[in-house]
Amino acid sequence: MSLISLNSGLVPQDVGSHRETYQKPTAYSFYNFLLPDKNGTARIRAELRDALLDNVIYEDHGVEKRLLGQVHTVNTATKTPPISGDEQLVLKIVSKLRADPKRSLKALKDIADNADKAEEARRKKAKGVEDQVASDDRGKKEEIAMYPHLARIVEIIEHSVVQDQKRVKKDSKQDGLNYRLIICYGNKEPETDDPLLGNAAFDQKPDFVVADVPWPDEKHFGRTMHATSSTLQKGLMWRQLSAFMELKASRLDGPCPSKTSYPDIRRTLRQGADYARLILIARPYQYFVIGCFLCGTDFYVGWFDRGGIVMSSKYCIEQDDGLAIFVKFIIRLLWEMQLQDLGHHDTAMPIDDDSTYYGKDYPSLQVVAGTAKEPFCYVWKTIKKPMLASHSLLGRGTSISWALGHGDQAVMLKSALRLHQGKPPEIFRSKLCIILP
Repeated sequence: MSLISLNSGLVPQDVGSHRETYQKPTAYSFYNFLLPDKNGTARIRAELRDALLDNVIYEDHGVEKRLLGQVHTVNTATKTPPISGDEQLVLKIVSKLRADPKRSLKALKDIADNADKAEEARRKKAKGVEDQVASDDRGKKEEIAMYPHLARIVEIIEHSVVQDQKRVKKDSKQDGLNYRLIICYGNKEPETDDPLLGNAAFDQKPDFVVADVPWPDEKHFGRTMHATSSTLQKGLMWRQLSAFMELKASRLDGPCPSKTSYPDIRRTLRQGADYARLILIARPYQYFVIGCFLCGTDFYVGWFDRGGIVMSSKYCIEQDDGLAIFVKFIIRLLWEMQLQDLGHHDTAMPIDDDSTYYGKDYPSLQVVAGTAKEPFCYVWKTIKKPMLASHSLLGRGTSISWALGHGDQAVMLKSALRLHQGKPPEIFRSKLCIILP
């Protein structure tokens, strides 16, 4: 039996490419996660605050271009522009949201206005200190009040896309489209099959999650926010989550610091970093995670990877241009983005259509090191869930899995991200070395 080590680069160069170094794991990377207790979440996020101080980039246009639908490419399968590139459809959806009789946009604005007043009063009492609070549960009642309104907005977006029969049909999977749900999950914790600590280290509840789910049958096609499959009825797994959405009632609780608090890592951003960390544990071959923050009527998109965080600019859904960007982003999450677009390393992909992150068992992945142009190209098939996965956000993201190599030789496959000192990382470049013969 052999132990094979894969060391990979990370981060496309158009996202935060001016980051030059990556921080090594600190003591919290392992120690804290072995000792889950009633103060575990607060301690982990406090450590994340210290670790991320020099590893966050704000208002980076690379995130916006890559994730928010501002760069449109032609679908090579259908020879048509992507759904998010159909400006007429996007404007039609914006108009529908404005005319919605349930007035969800207006409800979010009212909640945000009231929450802003309460937050301003709290800060005045705290002498201007923004994040002087002992718990992440501040304003939770107001956040929960936002749930049905955001659910309604997402539902209108998805229904509008489904009703546009030129774009989406039941056989759209063959045209390169995906099917995901954005699900309100703030009152229930996703399950995990982590080999070390199980659910003890995963007691977190993102407000909304972007989940990989089976393509619906004709009866349920186009219905969103509902548990229409046995997979959802049994509950979600952390490995099903492609991205997350975190809500805050007040606009003042955004993830990006003000000029007076910079470079502090805000409470909201630490919370998002913790969710990203848990998704990376559940998907060891994922090298970044996308997170969306809706703070009142302001929204931001974040790119979380092993080197830190890159944040987009702020958008406001009260304005038509900001709402249009939000619509495009939701469309891209639900339909257009492939596994690789959502952070999965393209050298480790599910071996076939039956190997999925929403299946009953952990998917088998085909892991490739090297290319046809190099002297050696190795291919392995992973077996079951990983034996070990790093519980830190920053660092190398080491994982170990059982795998089968040439001639069904059993190996232990170790994967880790390669750190670059003094220069931006290379893209998707892999290096193979056999550690133990």
